[in-house]
Order: sequence, then structure tokens, then C-alpha cells
Amino acid sequence: MEKKYDYYSSIDITRALLTIILVLYHSFAPYGNAWPNPVDANNTTYWLLSKLLYNGFLEGFVLISGFCYAHSCSKRKFRIMPKVKRLMLPSFLWSIIWLLLFSNTSIDSPLFWYKAINGAGHLWFLPMLFCCFVLQNYMIKKSSPRIIVLLILVAILPYPNLPLHLNVREFNIKLYN
Repeated sequence: MEKKYDYYSSIDITRALLTIILVLYHSFAPYGNAWPNPVDANNTTYWLLSKLLYNGFLEGFVLISGFCYAHSCSKRKFRIMPKVKRLMLPSFLWSIIWLLLFSNTSIDSPLFWYKAINGAGHLWFLPMLFCCFVLQNYMIKKSSPRIIVLLILVAILPYPNLPLHLNVREFNIKLYN
């Protein structure tokens, strides 16, 4: 039987390792002052582990996503609806569930829906990837170098809470895809 797609086992191995590192990091994140400390978190070993585990796993996920995305774009034209279904829809639905269970924000509040669209909790990663894919196809490929420089500057500015997490550092990596 002939393969319909290229398969890279190294991508699966890297994803599995990065997922383990991600889970371990989140286990030690309160000790590294990444979140408000729910308990007295003065354990030097745990602090060191949180700092060591943080190095590169998010960038690794973005790199793998960019590789898979670039590979798929070399085979077929970009279509936005599959990206909406794969990234934005799950992010939106799980964000609503997360907000209803763990947030004090009222469902009637515009802030609730802003958070749902932008990925509540740890779901910020999916809208960020979606935004990178869309910008890559619709703006960067059709823009002048000035617009590209402007987008890079907006991406690295330290504004908190830009829509779709455009100020997240992983966004910068995707701009160079």
C-alpha cells in the first residue's frame, strides 16, 4: 500500500518528550514563582527543576507546529476552515468550560467572551498558533518588508493581553517560518 503522506517518527518522539517536559514543568511551576504560590514553596530543588524544565519546551512545540505547517503548505494550498476547526473551535469550547468551572468572570461579561476567544487558562497556545498560521498566509506573504518589520515589532512589544496572544514570544518564531 502506498503512503498518502510523509511520516516523521522523530516528530512523534520529540512531541512525546516535550509533552513529558511540559507536564513536569507544570508540576513544579508554583515553586519557580510562575504562578501565585498556593502553599509555602521554598524548596530550592523544586525551584531549580522548574527553571531547568522551562527551557525550550514551548519553543519546541511551536517549532514542530511550524515544521508540520510548512510541510503541509508545500503539498496543498492553505485553507483557513480546517485551522479554525482544529485550533480555534476546541480552544473556544474548552475555554468556556474552563471559565465556567474555574473563573469568577460572569458569563454575561464581555471579559468572559474575550477570554474564551483568546484561550482561557493554558489554552492560549492554540489561538496563538492559529494567528501565526493566518498571518503567515494572508499578511506576510503579501506584505512589504515594512509591514513585516512592523508586525515583528508589535509581536515583541511588552503589551500585556494583546488579542490572541500576539505578544507571546513564540509568535516571533513563527514570523520567521
